[in-house]
Amino acid sequence: RFVCGLSDESLQQRLFAEKDLTFNTAYDIAVRAESAGHQQREIRRNTEPVHQTSNQVRKPSVVVKSVKKAQRCWQCDDQHNPQGCRFQSATCNFCHKRGHIERACITKWRLAKIKSQPNHSVDAAENKPRSDLHGTTSAAPSLLYDLNTMNLGTRPKIFTEVSVHHQLIKFKVDSGAACTLISEDTFRTSWPSDAPALQQDDTHLRTWSAQNLPLLGSANVQVNYNSQTHTLPLLVVKGSGSSLLGRNWFSPLGVMICGIHQTPSQNMVEQLQEKYERVFSEEIPGNEGPPVTLELLDNAQPKFLKARTVPFALRASVEKELDKLEQQGVIEPPQHSEWATPLVVVRKKNGTIRLCGDYRSTVNLATKASSYPLPTPEEVFSVLRGAKVFSTLDLTQAYQQLKVSESTAELLAINTLKGLYKVKRLPFGVAAAPAIFQKFMETVLQGLPGVCVNLDDVIISGTSTEEHAVRLELVLERLANANLRISKAKGCFAVPEVQLLGHRIDAEGIHPTEDEVRAITEARAPTNKQELQAFLGLLTFYDRFLEQRATVANDLYQLLRKDVTWTWSPRHQQSFDALKDLIRRCTVLRHYDERKPLLLACDASPYGVGAVLSQTDDQGREAPIAFASRTLSQAERNYAQLDKEGLAIVYAVTHLHQYIAGRKVTFITDHRPLMGILGPQKPMPPTLSPRMTRWCIKLSAYDYDLVYRNGSKHQNADALSRLPLDATVDEPFPPGDVLMFEALPEPLLTAATVAASTQKCAALRLVYTAVQQGNVHKLKGDNFDAYRRRATELSTHRGCIIFGSRVVIPRELRAQAMTLIHAGHRGIVAMKKCARSYMWWPGIDNDIETVVRECKPCQSSRSAPPKAPVPEWEKPDTPWHTLHIDFAGPIEGCTFLVVVDAYTKWLEIRQMGQTTSAAVIDNLRSLFATFGLPRKVVSDNGTPFVSVEILKFYRDNGISSVTSAPYHPATNGQAERYVAELKRALERDQTGSLQCRLVRFLFKQHTTVQSTTGQTPAKMMFEREMRTQLTAILPEPKAETFREEKPIPRCGTLNEGQRVLARQFLKKPRWEEATIVKRIGLRSWLVNIHGTVARRHLNQLRKFKTPSESCPPAERTRAPSTHIAWHLSPEDETSPRADLEDTANNSQPTSVSPPSAQSQRASTRERRPPARYQ
Repeated sequence: RFVCGLSDESLQQRLFAEKDLTFNTAYDIAVRAESAGHQQREIRRNTEPVHQTSNQVRKPSVVVKSVKKAQRCWQCDDQHNPQGCRFQSATCNFCHKRGHIERACITKWRLAKIKSQPNHSVDAAENKPRSDLHGTTSAAPSLLYDLNTMNLGTRPKIFTEVSVHHQLIKFKVDSGAACTLISEDTFRTSWPSDAPALQQDDTHLRTWSAQNLPLLGSANVQVNYNSQTHTLPLLVVKGSGSSLLGRNWFSPLGVMICGIHQTPSQNMVEQLQEKYERVFSEEIPGNEGPPVTLELLDNAQPKFLKARTVPFALRASVEKELDKLEQQGVIEPPQHSEWATPLVVVRKKNGTIRLCGDYRSTVNLATKASSYPLPTPEEVFSVLRGAKVFSTLDLTQAYQQLKVSESTAELLAINTLKGLYKVKRLPFGVAAAPAIFQKFMETVLQGLPGVCVNLDDVIISGTSTEEHAVRLELVLERLANANLRISKAKGCFAVPEVQLLGHRIDAEGIHPTEDEVRAITEARAPTNKQELQAFLGLLTFYDRFLEQRATVANDLYQLLRKDVTWTWSPRHQQSFDALKDLIRRCTVLRHYDERKPLLLACDASPYGVGAVLSQTDDQGREAPIAFASRTLSQAERNYAQLDKEGLAIVYAVTHLHQYIAGRKVTFITDHRPLMGILGPQKPMPPTLSPRMTRWCIKLSAYDYDLVYRNGSKHQNADALSRLPLDATVDEPFPPGDVLMFEALPEPLLTAATVAASTQKCAALRLVYTAVQQGNVHKLKGDNFDAYRRRATELSTHRGCIIFGSRVVIPRELRAQAMTLIHAGHRGIVAMKKCARSYMWWPGIDNDIETVVRECKPCQSSRSAPPKAPVPEWEKPDTPWHTLHIDFAGPIEGCTFLVVVDAYTKWLEIRQMGQTTSAAVIDNLRSLFATFGLPRKVVSDNGTPFVSVEILKFYRDNGISSVTSAPYHPATNGQAERYVAELKRALERDQTGSLQCRLVRFLFKQHTTVQSTTGQTPAKMMFEREMRTQLTAILPEPKAETFREEKPIPRCGTLNEGQRVLARQFLKKPRWEEATIVKRIGLRSWLVNIHGTVARRHLNQLRKFKTPSESCPPAERTRAPSTHIAWHLSPEDETSPRADLEDTANNSQPTSVSPPSAQSQRASTRERRPPARYQ
C-alpha cells in the first residue's frame, strides 16, 4: 500500500524490482531518494527552506465517470459552447488575467502538475494501533513529513480559524498532516492561564528529511467550528511555527478534500464577506423599519416591581454595562413609567456580566401572545430539497436588532440600581419575541428562492456553487438593506450538508438522524435490579405501542423476582437488545407534527439526566418523537437534587432546541420544588444561585408551562436518566482528596512500617506473640489491660496486630498517625470516625481529644460556645427610673436616637443630625427637661455613649451609666428590640414624609397595651389614657362637675336699645357711644357703634348717663356736662376672659341691681409739702 501510493514513478518502479521487499526497507529507500532529490534541487534553485508543513494540498485521485461527449468551455471548464459563456469578461483569482475563472486557469493546472512530483509530496504514516487518540489506527510508525516550499506561483495558502478551548486559533489546512498540531509559542500565547492539561504522548513526528520534531505533549480540547462542537486531540510541539489542521480533524469538523474545484467557492465566500463587511460588523445599530409594538390584554394592570439588590462586588460592573447600553441606544432613562421589571445580573464564565429583565411576572402575563407560526418541517424540506451546497447564517443578538415603539419601551422598563430605564430594543426573555422575530425575518427575505428562516437562523441552499453564491449574495444584500448584523464566527458557508429538525440534508436528499433514538439504542445494560426496574418502567409507559412486550421481556421480569439472584447472562442481554429495538421501531417513534402540542418529560438520577419529547395522538396517548440522555460529570454529580432536576430541563431544551423553539411546550417534572423556581408565572427569586439564575434566563426565551407529574407516572424519562449514555460534558480534572500539598518529611505510614515498628516495641512484641499463641489473657501488667479486655478481637496479619479491622499502631508511630488523621484540622468527631476505620491503640479517643484541644488553629476557629441566658435587669419601681438608649439607622439616610423607659415602655425617638456625644447630650437634656432626670442610663459601648463628655454629663446630674458587654447587643435588648421595631414600622408605612411616619409610629406605641405590663405606656407614665381616634367609639359617661363657679357680679340692667359707652381698640377716643343690639352670651353683647355692629364683653361696656340722669334738678345748672358710668364688673376692663357659655341658654337679658348711691366727700389724703419748702 505504501509503494502504490508513491507519485514518483521511477521510485515506485525501483521498489517493485526489489526482492523480499519489507516496509522498513521501502521506507528507508523512499526517504533517501527524496532527500537526495531535495538536495539536488537546493543546489540548482538555491531556495530557502521553510521549516513548517505546507498547505499545498495534493489533488486527490479523480474517479472517471462515463459522460456524454460534449464541448468543454476553456473559460469556465464546463461543458457548453465557449461563445455564450458568462465568464468571458471575468478575472482569474489565480493568475489575475481576464477571460477565464480560476478553475479553468491553465497556469494553475501546470503548476499543480509540477507540484505533484514526488519531491513535493506530502504524506504521513500513522502510528501503531493506539487508543484512537488521534483518529489513526495504522501499523506504520507515526511520521509527519515537513517539506520545503519553492516559489512555484502566487497561489494563496488555505487558512481557517477554529475555536479551540475557548480561543480562536488560525490554522493552516494541511491534508498531508496526519495530526493537528500547534507550536509551544502558540500554546503559551493562547492560554496564559487556564491552559489545557498536557499529557505525555508517544507519537513520533518526523519531517520529510527524517528529522524528529520534539513533542511537548498532547491534550483533548473542545473544538468549535461551523456550529459544531467536538472534543478532539491536539499535539503541541516545541518551538514556534504555524498551526496545522491535520486529517484527524477533517471528518469531525466536516472538512472535505474537494480538489481544485473547492477553491472558487471559498474565494467567493471571502469576497462576499469583504463586500458586505458591514453586515459582519460587531456593532448593532438596529433595524430602521416600523418599530415593534406589544399588545396588552384588555384587563392588564401595570406592575411596578422594585429593583433587586446588587452585590457590592458587581455594582461597578453593572453600572458600567448600563452606561454602555445607554450609549448604544439600547436603554434610556424615562420621564415616568407605570411598569417596572427587576433587573437580573448574570455573570458569564469569562468574568463579564449580562443584564436581563425578569419579564416572567410582568410583561409576559399582561401581553397578548403572537400567533405567527413557525415553518413546518415539510415547508423547510421542500425549500431545501435537491440542493447540494448550503450556508447557515446566525444573527448577532437577534431580538435586540429590532427597535420597539415608545409605548412598548415604557412597558419593557427595567428597574436598576441607577433607577428606571426604558428598553428601546426587543429584549431577550419576552414571550412574544420569537414569533415577532420570525415574522420580521420572513418579511425581509420574502421571495428569495432556496432560502428558509428558522428564528435567528437563515439557511441558504443551491444546486451548484454558482447558484448558491448568487442566492447568498442576495440574502446578504437584503440583510444589509435592513441594517441587520450576522455573526461571522457562528456562520457556516458553502458546506455539503446541514442538520435541521432532526434530519440530515445533503446532495443525496433528506435523511433521518439517529440522534432521536440514540438514547435508547446505545443505552447500557442494567447493572442491578433497580436499573432494570427503571428500564422496564419505560416499557410500561409505552405499553400500548409495543407488541408482544410481555413475551420479549419475560426473562427480564424473571430477574426481578426476590428469590432470584442477580446474574446478567447472554440470554438477558438478548432480551434487552430486542426490547431496545422494539422501542426504536416506527410503531413507537412518531414523526414531528407542528400542529400538535409538545410535551417534554425530564428527569434526573444521581448519575444521569434523561428527556423524552412527545406529542399526544388522537387517542390521547403520549407518542415519543425523540429521546435524549447523558451521564453527569463528576462536578454535576455533586449538585443538589434540585439543581440536577433543573439541569435535566436545561439539557433537554438545549438538545431539542430545533423542535421546541418558537413553539408552546409543556415541561413535565416529578420534582415539585422546581415549580416555584422555574415556573413561567413565578418571579425569579432575588437570592437564587448563579447557576439557577442562568437557567431561568435561558428558559425565559421559550414559551412553556411547567407541570408536575407523580414519579410513578414518569417512567419514560426516569428510565433514561437511570440508563444514560456514556457521553458526558467536558469538565476539568476533578480535585482529589488532597491532605497535604508538600512532601511529608517522614516516610509514608504503611503496613510494612507498622509491622517493623511493632517488632521494635517491647510491649507490642509481647502482645503479638501472645496473640499468635492465644494467651493474651495471661499477659500481666496494667499496661496490658486494654489488650486483655479485647483478647477475643485481636489477630495478626503480615506482622501487624489487628483489632477488628483496625491496625494497632506502635507508640513511636502514633504522632505521625495522629498528624495524618488531623490533616485539614478535622474536629474530634471527624478524627474519631476516621481512626475507627483504620487504626487503634489504647487511649486513642483521649489522645484525639487532647490533640484537638491543644491545636491553636482549631481553638482559634472554633464556633462560639452555647449562648448563656441573658440576665434580667433589676426592675425599676417608678417611671423614668431606668432608660435604655441606642442608635437606629441609617434609615432612609437618617439616624435616630432611641430612648426607652424600662418601667413604662414609653418610647422617645429623636432624629440626629450627628452621632456625636454633644448631639446625644443635647437630645437627652431636652428629654430630661420634660420628664425629669432618671437614675440610670443603659447603652452599648459606642463612642458617643462612653465619651468623657457624656460621662461628665451623667455625673453632674446624678445619673449612673451602665454599658453592655462588647459585641453582645442582647444585653441592651430593650433598645435593640425597639430599633428593629422602628425599622419594620417605617418600612411597612410608606405614606407621607419620614417625620410624619415617625410621629404616627410613636403615637401608636404610646397608646398600645404592652404585653409585659398589661397597660399602655401613656397610662403608666401619666396615670391617664391618651385620647385617640378609637376613643370616640365609646360613649362618654355623665360625670358630676366639680368646678367651682365664681359668683357673677351684680351689675346694672342692659336692655336692647340702651345707650352705652363701648371700648375702642384700633382708634381713639377709647370709649365711643354705642347702642345695645342684643345679648349673645352670659357676658357678651352685640353693640352698634356708629352703624357698625361689634361684639363686646361686659368688661368693655360702660353705662352711658346724660346729665339729667346723673344730677338733681337743683344742681343741673351747677354741674358740668360729664359722662357718668358704673363699672358693671369688678374685673379689670382689659381682662381676656372669653365668654364660653352657649348663647342659646341666654336668650333673655339679665337684670342686675345697681350699687347703692355714694355720697360726695372731700379727699382724706394727707398732703405733704415738698421737702424743698421745709
